Amino acid sequence: MPRDEGWPDAPIQPARAPNGDTVGQRLDPGRFSDVYRLVLEEGRTYTGLWDGASVHLLLVHPDVEAFDELVDRDLWLGFSQQGSRWIAVVWAEGEAEKPVGFPYTFDVAREADRWLAARLLGQTSTWLHHLAHDGAGALVHIFSERLPLTDAAREEGRRLLAAARAAATEGDEPLWATTTASAAALPDDVLAAEGIGYLVDYGALVEREGEEGAQEALMEAVHRALVVCRRHPRADIREATFSVWVAEGTDGPVAPLRRLVTLFVAPAPDRWDRDATADPFWAMLEADPVFVGRERGRPLAAGAYPIVRYEGGRLVHLELDEEARARLFCLFAVRWPDRPNPYGAGG
Repeated sequence: MPRDEGWPDAPIQPARAPNGDTVGQRLDPGRFSDVYRLVLEEGRTYTGLWDGASVHLLLVHPDVEAFDELVDRDLWLGFSQQGSRWIAVVWAEGEAEKPVGFPYTFDVAREADRWLAARLLGQTSTWLHHLAHDGAGALVHIFSERLPLTDAAREEGRRLLAAARAAATEGDEPLWATTTASAAALPDDVLAAEGIGYLVDYGALVEREGEEGAQEALMEAVHRALVVCRRHPRADIREATFSVWVAEGTDGPVAPLRRLVTLFVAPAPDRWDRDATADPFWAMLEADPVFVGRERGRPLAAGAYPIVRYEGGRLVHLELDEEARARLFCLFAVRWPDRPNPYGAGG
């Protein structure tokens, strides 16, 4: 196929995309080997595909019945950005006018992802192919639809892509000089402080990024938020003192339970309580579809562990040794003696 004028050669080989002839059929593993590799080997649920002429999007449902939830719903394409990750989001109209998002992540630090993102923004529309697992190791092509890309959407997408590229080119230099201390050195009032919790659908994040990638994405969000705090124009934010905690849990009335991670900042600066838009952690998370919400909470009560301390621009990494775990166990037991202790037997 001839190269598109004005575009550099693609850094990836073209792959066969589903088409009108395959709707309602099981995709042949030989003819659609790249689709099977992306979905079954790499575990991609939402992924882009270059066919030599345009970028397609694949949305993989756990089974054919799951697709029924999207029937008669309006779908549209939007964009967001988290650090060096540029995200195309397929939004589906949801209940109470709250849309459901399906995120397609492009890490612009990688040449192939950067090229695919730019190429997608050069299109006026893209094909969205709905696939499903058939339970026997094959993929079924359910339906395809064309999503338009308006001029306004592409303009916003380019702005966010530029921001992601700027974040990617900041390099891997340390954030700033850091020290290390045991979490056991923190006083009781600090360990028991109330703050703000940021809930993340970690199961969905793992589905999108893989286990290691999900951990990296969360830590990158924390890293970026701390950079914003250190460079903030307001002195009360730059000079604030707080700890960042992490708690894991599940949520949901029936199995399978939703896997959640909550990042806590405690104590949170007063201004963040009054105005979420002034909160750098909220700013780093809220555009991502895996972000569930923001609420007041006490990290100790949630069984969280402190991982880093921000002290007026100084960063202290916190070690979770046996003494620290025992401290957390005892503090929880004193405050909530009738509740199961999430910190185990206290060492």
